[in-house]
Amino acid sequence: MSLRHYTAPTTGTVVPLLHIVPSKTDCERLIPMAPELVQVLLAVLRRAKAGAERVPLSIGYDPHEKLHGEPFPHLFARPVGTRQEVLSTNYVACVLGHLASVAGLTDAGQPIRFTPHDFRRLFATDAVNNGLPLHIAAALLGHVNLDTTRGYTAVFPQHIVTAHQAFIERRRELQPTGEDRVAEPDEWAEFQEHSPATPRGAR
Repeated sequence: MSLRHYTAPTTGTVVPLLHIVPSKTDCERLIPMAPELVQVLLAVLRRAKAGAERVPLSIGYDPHEKLHGEPFPHLFARPVGTRQEVLSTNYVACVLGHLASVAGLTDAGQPIRFTPHDFRRLFATDAVNNGLPLHIAAALLGHVNLDTTRGYTAVFPQHIVTAHQAFIERRRELQPTGEDRVAEPDEWAEFQEHSPATPRGAR
């Protein structure tokens, strides 16, 4: 992972990029970053260097291959005994669980548990629900298949309702004045009373 930049040819704006090699698809990725994220990564870099000139070398363990990798200057590492080790997903999950407990976060009355991968899904869902095209989200996540990205995202009902309301408003603008009217309260109550699709508690 390294930091690069891209200069827009029309505006001259400098866009910071996060260069990731390798990624889950074994292809390099360049991810645009907000200035806030750059500041966070610089703070992480300063902390990792701890006053030294360079980031210390650390060892990463691959739980799938059951092997330790070569020493590299990883940003997210911690001392274990006499050597530096890359933070494992289990360690990060424990830290997230502790933070959730301290913050009092619960789900249906039970302590909530996060995994590092949850934040990847949260990012994808938030991005797509706020207008980022699915194929762009797929490129940022390193997905080759769009169906994989669709499985990551949860399109909230509000997203569907908002889009449908906008569609109805556009159709109404094309109708002659007076042809549409808002249903009277008694008409709406009668419809709900006889509609099998009306959920309990919505009447």
